[in-house]
Amino acid sequence: MRMQAKKIAEAALFMSPEPLTVNEIVKVTGVESVPVALKLIEDLVKEFNSRDSALEIVNDNGKYLMRVK
Repeated sequence: MRMQAKKIAEAALFMSPEPLTVNEIVKVTGVESVPVALKLIEDLVKEFNSRDSALEIVNDNGKYLMRVK
């Protein structure tokens, strides 16, 4: 379930025209809590940074978005 939730979070961040709150990520992924969603985001940020991607996930005033570096 956790890998599936991480994939859903990644897709939601990629497709969303607006930054997403942690609560929106909780809702879309179906995870049980904000701390779990924050861990998913943290893991995604690390993955994107480690693979030298042209995309990045950033925290913009408590909301998360995926953008071109």
